[in-house]
Amino acid sequence: MKVLEDHPVETGGIVVGILLPAGEIFIFFTSFIDLPAGLTEKVKKGVYQLFEKSDEGNPNEFLSTFYPEILHFFIFGPNPAAEDLEWLSPKHLEVAQEFQDYMEDIYDEVIIKLGVYLWHQYCLKKNPKVMKPSVYVATLRYLIDQFIPYGEWVTQNELAEEFEISSSSLSAKYRDMEKVLKEELDELEEKLANSADEMYDDFQHEGDDEFLVENFAEEEDSFINSRFSMERELLRLENETSNRDFETMDDIQTFLNQQVNQQSVKKPLSNKEKAQDLIYDAYDSTGKKRIELAKKALKLYPNIPDAYNILAELELNPLKEEQLLLKAIEVGEKELGKDFIKENKGYFWGIVSTRPYMRAKFNYADFLHENERFEEAIRQYEDLLELNPNDNQGARYELFIVYVESGLFKKAEALLKKYNETTTANGAYNLVLIELLQNGATNKAKQLLQKAKQQNPYVLDYLLGKKNIPMYLPKHYQLGSEAEAIIYADNHWNLWAGNPKLLDFLKKGK
Repeated sequence: MKVLEDHPVETGGIVVGILLPAGEIFIFFTSFIDLPAGLTEKVKKGVYQLFEKSDEGNPNEFLSTFYPEILHFFIFGPNPAAEDLEWLSPKHLEVAQEFQDYMEDIYDEVIIKLGVYLWHQYCLKKNPKVMKPSVYVATLRYLIDQFIPYGEWVTQNELAEEFEISSSSLSAKYRDMEKVLKEELDELEEKLANSADEMYDDFQHEGDDEFLVENFAEEEDSFINSRFSMERELLRLENETSNRDFETMDDIQTFLNQQVNQQSVKKPLSNKEKAQDLIYDAYDSTGKKRIELAKKALKLYPNIPDAYNILAELELNPLKEEQLLLKAIEVGEKELGKDFIKENKGYFWGIVSTRPYMRAKFNYADFLHENERFEEAIRQYEDLLELNPNDNQGARYELFIVYVESGLFKKAEALLKKYNETTTANGAYNLVLIELLQNGATNKAKQLLQKAKQQNPYVLDYLLGKKNIPMYLPKHYQLGSEAEAIIYADNHWNLWAGNPKLLDFLKKGK
């Protein structure tokens, strides 16, 4: 057996992988997953238990037949059954048991126990009041489907019909569960990613003509970090120039050149500036460090909207989350001042110091939307578009959805016409949607659908459930790409999927 030199294995450790013959030796295809020596006995015991519960009497046949289950066990580790855990409520245990029974013929035992583990963590954090267990069983099934990269992938509509619940209830519970379990899901995703990275990294064998070689480049998601780094520098320059009078563009250019080439010691930062710097550091961080930096910023200067934005995004209690978001808006308005807001309405985003306040309003609008407080959400989104008609935040996309959900089709249509984005999936497919909702399956609707399909042909498969929207959405996309289709379908799923007539029209136009 050949082990690649750049993947050393700890003595006493244990590995799992597929062996392929290569002349006189065996090598792993495409790689293997290894665990440290300290976990060997526990893993061996777990695999033996899987073997005893299987119908296979031959160990070799078992390893071949149950390889996916063994692979799951290596990646996710052992998790207890529902009956072995302590529950806050008998109803919570009931959901876990129903989930186990339902999933028995769908996924292997390791994945079922993973679902039970996630439900247990959700119960400990949220302590949900279970009125209808089937809603949570369906939500767990959908969560597992989206998380496992080779899952069964049943659509929300199909699950809602199977469990006789509304798709909106399932969707709401899923969003909540995904938010509450963010830490656990991130950790599990990292395990999956690490396993995949190891396999991809080792999918190259120098001098072995038997293998096709493919390079997998890892794309770093540096967009958010670079965006805040740029904002930090823009804010610094804005602060430097705020008390200076420039008569000509040459004066401004000369000043900027001096700033770039300046070697002297910079003036000390105020507490407000120090606090905002901590916030930018927090946006570059995750988990506890992110919270700690936000709290540290508030101690330096209490009127920092972004500090409350960060604390709100990690708050699980909806009442406390709303209080934090309202506080963010309040201190943002206090810092900017009513006169400033009134005088600069129309080009807010161009003034860097307004952005924390704008983020606060957008986050609050999103919170109101998620909690189906549509009228309040509409006011916030409309305010954002008045302050910044260029809409660098994308408030118009969310506002369109709330308009439709509220039955305000004329306003939704006017919004589409105002921004006239016929070259995007958002613009093209939403024109179809509005025409259908207002006038039915007209010739105009058919023509608009043909144009939308030309713009992005991938959208229909996701709206019709032929392809499933992945749990983790693309971070970037190009116009007309499948990534754009996924993002559109995810944002507008409820608008289309909740209306059978709309789906029938799409099927006929496919």
